[in-house]
Amino acid sequence: LKLFWCFVLRSRTMAATPEPSQGQVSVVRCEEGSKLTLPAPDDWAKVQRAWYGAEEHAWEVGTGIGDLCTDIVIERIKLCSGTVMASNACLGFDPAPGVVKVLLVELSGSVQAAVSGAAERQCFESPEAVTSAPRWVAFVRHAQAGHNVDEALVMNPDNHLTEIGREQAHAARAAIAGEALRSAELIITSPLMRAMQTTALLLGDDDAGVRVMVHQIGTERWSAPCDEGTRKSELLETVPERFRQWEGWDVLPECWWAESGEDAWARIDEFVEFVRQRPEERIAFVGHGGFWSMVIGQYLGNCKAVYCDRFLPLP
Repeated sequence: LKLFWCFVLRSRTMAATPEPSQGQVSVVRCEEGSKLTLPAPDDWAKVQRAWYGAEEHAWEVGTGIGDLCTDIVIERIKLCSGTVMASNACLGFDPAPGVVKVLLVELSGSVQAAVSGAAERQCFESPEAVTSAPRWVAFVRHAQAGHNVDEALVMNPDNHLTEIGREQAHAARAAIAGEALRSAELIITSPLMRAMQTTALLLGDDDAGVRVMVHQIGTERWSAPCDEGTRKSELLETVPERFRQWEGWDVLPECWWAESGEDAWARIDEFVEFVRQRPEERIAFVGHGGFWSMVIGQYLGNCKAVYCDRFLPLP
C-alpha cells in the first residue's frame, strides 16, 4: 500500500523523550506505526490532549493537516491496558491521507512513558549471504495494484494488479522475487488478489511441482478498505482454476482479512512464531508493503524482494 506506510518494527522498548512544554506538561512524539505505553494505570488520567497528523503542522486542525484525538487516545489506553498505536487503524481515522504522520500526546505531571523502538531485521539480496544459509525466508511485495496509483481505489476492497503491475511481475521473474519463488520449498501468498496474481505471474506457466499455500497470516494490516479482501466462497467461484489448486483453501476462514482496530503487532508475533514452526527450510512469502515493513523494518517497493534469516532473529 502506497498511501499509509509504517516503518517501525517492535523489537525493544526505549524511554520516550518528552518535548518540554509549559509548566509540568510534556509531549510524547510517536511516529506512525509505533506504540505508546503508559505502564502505570495512575498515569492514564494524565493525558491532557492528543493530536494526529502531519508533523510540520503540529497541533493544527484541518483537512489534510491533522486533528485532535484526545478522547480516542484516552479510550484506547483504557481498553488496551495502557497502550495506543499511532496508526489509522487504531485511532479510527486518517486526517492527512498520503502523508506519514505522528501522534503527539501531551501529559501532565511526572509520567513514565515508553515508545516502541525502531529496529530492522537483517535483510540480504542473495540466499547465499543469509546467515542461516542454506535455510532462509524470503519476503516479496506484490506488484503495482490499482490503489497504488489511483487514490479513489483506496476505498475499494481487494484491488487487482494494473497493467503496469503485470509487467512488473513478468520482469521480476528474472530478478530476486522470481528466483526466491523458484527456489522455495513452499510459497505462501496472502489471499488478497494483488498478492495471488503476483505469485502466479512470478511463477509463470512452469510451476509443476511447486507448492503454493494461501494463508491469511501475511495479509496487509488494515489502513483503508483497499486492505479488505473477498470472501473465500466468492474467491473460489471467481479465481482461475490454477489458484484453486493451491493449498490452504480448506482452512482459510470465510472472512479472513484484517479489520480496523486489529492489533497488528500481535499478528506480527503470531507471524514470527508461524514461520519458526514451519518445517520447510526455504519459504517465500508474497504479501504487502505495510505488513512486511512491520516484520522486517523496511518498506519494499512493488515486486521487490529480500531474504532473511530462517528464524527471523532480532538485532
